[in-house]
Amino acid sequence: METFLNAFRDAYGALARCRARWDDAQGASVALLGTAVNAFERLPAIHDAARARAVDGSEILIDDAFASRVVEAQYAALDRVFARLREECARFDALTRELERAKTDAWTRTRNLKPPPKRAGGERSGPQPSIADCVLGLEEAWRMHKDECALKREIVKRASTCEDAEELKMLLRLFSAQPNLDPEELRLIADRVPVKNVEADTRA
Repeated sequence: METFLNAFRDAYGALARCRARWDDAQGASVALLGTAVNAFERLPAIHDAARARAVDGSEILIDDAFASRVVEAQYAALDRVFARLREECARFDALTRELERAKTDAWTRTRNLKPPPKRAGGERSGPQPSIADCVLGLEEAWRMHKDECALKREIVKRASTCEDAEELKMLLRLFSAQPNLDPEELRLIADRVPVKNVEADTRA
């Protein structure tokens, strides 16, 4: 049983690495979306300033062509922000695929066991998790990240066409919250198979 659990340590190590890279992508994405919110909130002021008139209303201080260029430049900056956000979403996609491979490999490893594990892999040995615990943990981690990845894609898609500052703020809050990822549940999953090889420690 311990030998088989050691084989799962690589998969759970991959889960830990994916989680760390996911957190990096999340931090970058939240910052980008926050930049978009701030830029969008500045648009009315930029537009008004670009079309400012003298106090007596007799003179346009900035001509229409320049005013248009100022506003267009702000929209161009927003486009660049959303292009980078889509790149971050591609990182979330890639990490989700890595988690899918980890859980698929775990299922394959279990199905190929000879002889088949007792009680469909549900048998435990002392404090060690069962084979089923190990496999289902990877399955659940992948499912949560898959759902969150899909939500993030929809948020970025909506935000890139949003013209309401308050809605954009709401989308930022939803993106930041990551409602599909339960931190405590993910911690419990990660703890099922410690990445460190305890067997090696025993020999030492």
